[in-house]
Amino acid sequence: MARKIRGRLLVIAALTLLSTAAPASAMVGGKPGGGGGASWRTIGHDAADTRSTNDHKINAKNVGRLAPRWIATTAGDVSATPVVAHHAVYFPDWGGMLW
Repeated sequence: MARKIRGRLLVIAALTLLSTAAPASAMVGGKPGGGGGASWRTIGHDAADTRSTNDHKINAKNVGRLAPRWIATTAGDVSATPVVAHHAVYFPDWGGMLW
């Protein structure tokens, strides 16, 4: 029981930290999201929640060649929007874990 509560508190703390840092990191160079595609430092990609990027590496010609590069077994269902920063993906699950 204490482990579940500690895990949930960790998720809440991380999401609080991310939400307070979001406005500062959402604007880079006067453009929401900074125009780059490598990092999604705010949930939804930018302050406008566009959930899009200027990265066009995936297109109609190569989408059929996509394949999983990794699979993660989580402690519970995942329904949250991930945050991507410094080549890492962060997301909480319903099992109380922050990955």
